[in-house]
Amino acid sequence: MCRLVLAVITSALTALSIILIIFAIFTPAWQIVYLTDLKVTHEHGLLLDCFTNSPTFGDFFLSDHRCTYKFSNENSEILADEIKSNNYEENAHKFHKWHKAIIYFFLSSIILAGAALTFIFCTFCFSLCGVVANVFLLLSFATSFCAMITFHIYTNKTEFRLISVRLNVYEQKNGYSSVIGGVAVFFLFLSFLSSILVTVSTFFSDHNLHQSSTKTNAKFSTLV
Repeated sequence: MCRLVLAVITSALTALSIILIIFAIFTPAWQIVYLTDLKVTHEHGLLLDCFTNSPTFGDFFLSDHRCTYKFSNENSEILADEIKSNNYEENAHKFHKWHKAIIYFFLSSIILAGAALTFIFCTFCFSLCGVVANVFLLLSFATSFCAMITFHIYTNKTEFRLISVRLNVYEQKNGYSSVIGGVAVFFLFLSFLSSILVTVSTFFSDHNLHQSSTKTNAKFSTLV
């Protein structure tokens, strides 16, 4: 019963981590800056860039939130007009290599976590599946952790942290998307620890079952 509860907890944490990572990738608020000159909030994500007059989490789904993909032609045209009219820092809207690296890390983490889910349920039939699940979850946590480390390294660099509009310089802050990504990494770590407990309890259960079977066979042999 204890193994089943631990397996359910591990699976739930892993599945939740996958959902949070996907949500973090497709939301724009990894970096947020409020431009007082323009009275507008700009959000810079891994795939999306948005601007709005109402910088709240709920407003992302409203029409006030205007978003474009970093790699789309529409994005280039809109931002070109904005840069030309407001002297806005173009660097903040480019699809940089570090954006791609973070996405690749996260995608790898999702695939590894998905594989781990499969092996977690196989643990009850084959004990070694638990070890495989542990390895996959460890790698999933490691790759997602690398994604967050990459994000913090680059966003602390001056060229990605500071942007200029007209005569003013603004500092970008970390938004809710980065928090979601961090929470996902933490949940993956908890999932990894929980999976270790599942594996250990499975091996102990198999060991006790083997000992019990051995004693039963020994008694039967004695009686014979």
